[in-house]
Amino acid sequence: MNSMDSGTVQKLAQRAHEAVDRLEQTVSTGSERMMGWQQEYGDMAREQVRTNPLAAVGVAFAVGIIFSKLFMR
Repeated sequence: MNSMDSGTVQKLAQRAHEAVDRLEQTVSTGSERMMGWQQEYGDMAREQVRTNPLAAVGVAFAVGIIFSKLFMR
């Protein structure tokens, strides 16, 4: 390999490394955002269950029946 080929390989390796770093940052940001939404909606759901426990049990029962009908086929 001559020096030009080595330089090209190094440039390509550097670009690939930078692309991986950018991808890692994007995934990390998306993951943090998803965890924030999960926390927010989880808190809202817990508050609804505390406020209306009978309604929550009724909804859970209805959803269970629907899923059992769908998956028993």
